[in-house]
Amino acid sequence: MLVPIFTFLTNKSETLNVFNLFPKLEEYDASVNAVGIDFGTSECCAFVIRKHGPDGVVLDPVTKLRTMPTYATIGASRLCGQIVFDRIEYNVQQTAFNIKRLLGKTVDEIVMDPLWSFNIVNYYNQITLFGGNVGKTTWYLSSVGICTNVLCDIKSKIDEYQGCILEDVVITIPSCYDERQKDATVDAAQIAGWKRVELLSEPVAAAFAYSYEKEIPNNSMILLFDCGGGTTDVCIGKVLNEKFNILCENGDFFIGGNDFDKFLIDYFYEILKEKYNFDALNSTKKYRLMRKCREIKHFLSAHETDKLDVDDFIFDHDDVIPITRKIFEDLADTLIVKAKNLIAETLAKAKVNHNDIKIVYQVGGGCRVPMIKRMLLKIFPNAIHECSVNPEWMVAKGAALYSYFLKTKNKVEK
Repeated sequence: MLVPIFTFLTNKSETLNVFNLFPKLEEYDASVNAVGIDFGTSECCAFVIRKHGPDGVVLDPVTKLRTMPTYATIGASRLCGQIVFDRIEYNVQQTAFNIKRLLGKTVDEIVMDPLWSFNIVNYYNQITLFGGNVGKTTWYLSSVGICTNVLCDIKSKIDEYQGCILEDVVITIPSCYDERQKDATVDAAQIAGWKRVELLSEPVAAAFAYSYEKEIPNNSMILLFDCGGGTTDVCIGKVLNEKFNILCENGDFFIGGNDFDKFLIDYFYEILKEKYNFDALNSTKKYRLMRKCREIKHFLSAHETDKLDVDDFIFDHDDVIPITRKIFEDLADTLIVKAKNLIAETLAKAKVNHNDIKIVYQVGGGCRVPMIKRMLLKIFPNAIHECSVNPEWMVAKGAALYSYFLKTKNKVEK
C-alpha cells in the first residue's frame, strides 16, 4: 500500500515525490468515511472505504453504474449524468459537457470544440456558459458552477450511500494541472459542500489502487499510463527500499476518449454529407452522431467491424455505413503518435530508458482500446503489463485509499 511520507498542508495540491509502502489491511475502519472522487472530463467515479476495503458508489440512476457521464444542464434543472447525455439532442443549448477543459482558463485560452452545444462568454473575468433563453429567462452558468452542480450530485449519492453528511474528500486531477485549475477544482468542490478538499494526481492515485491489488516488487521501475476521456497522464516511478519515488509526471489535455471519438465523427460526417447529402454537424443530430460514434468506438474495442445506420439520421433510408477496426486505427494514428511522444518525453525527463521499465500499469477507459495496448507492448516489450478488469475505476479507488490513510494518520497524530 502506498502512503505518503508527507501530507498536504493546505487545500491545494502540493508536489509529493516520495511515498512509503504499506501492506494491504485485512480490515478497515469504515467509520472513517474516506472518500475519493475521480472528476473526469467525460465520466466521474467515486469510491469509499468500507470494512473490507474500497467500494464503488453507484452514481448514475439510469445506468446503475459506478461511473457517471460528466454532463449537466444549464438552467433551472440540475440534472447530471446519463439522462442529460441521452437528451442532449432535444435540449441542445442547455447541455454542458467537457467542462473540465474550461476550469481555470480564460476565454482566450480555450480551444473551441465545434461539438459544444453552448456558447462561452467572459463574465466578470470568469468563463461563463450561455445556455440560451427559456421563455423569458436567459440562463448563464460559470464553468465552476457547472462543476459544482456535478460534484454536488455526486456528493448527495455518496452521503446517501454512507448514511451521513460527509465533509472530507480527495479529488484527483491531471498531473499537468496548473494552480488556477487546482484552485477552480477546490472552489467547485467546496461550494458543492465539501469542507476539506485534498487534490491528488490521477496516475499517483492509480498507483495506490494497483498496489492495493498486488504487491509491487522491490527495485521495480514502473510506468503508469492513464488514458481517460479527455487527458492522458504518464507517471514514472521506482520502488526502492519500501518507498515509491516519483521520477516524473507528464500529461496531455488532448489525448483522450473524446479525441478518439472525433475521428469517427469526422469519418461518418463526410460520408453522410457526400453520399447522402446530409450535413449532420449543422443539425441537432450531430449529438446523435456523437453518441453513436462513442458506441461504435467501444464496440470496435472487442470486434473487428461495426456500422452506422443511415436511417438514424435520414428517415426511412435503409442503408448502413460500415467501418472496420483497421479503418478506425488508421484514422486515429495521429493520437497514437502523440501518445508515443508523450511517453518518450516523460522517459527523457525522468532520465530513464524504456528497457528499464519493469511494470506498465494501464489506467482509464482508453486502455481498453487495442491500439493503445499494442503501442504500450511495442514500446515496453520486456515489461509486465497490468490492466485492471475495470481500469476506469482505478483512480477513484486509489483516491479513496489515500483519503483513508490521510484521515487515520491525522487521528493518530491528534
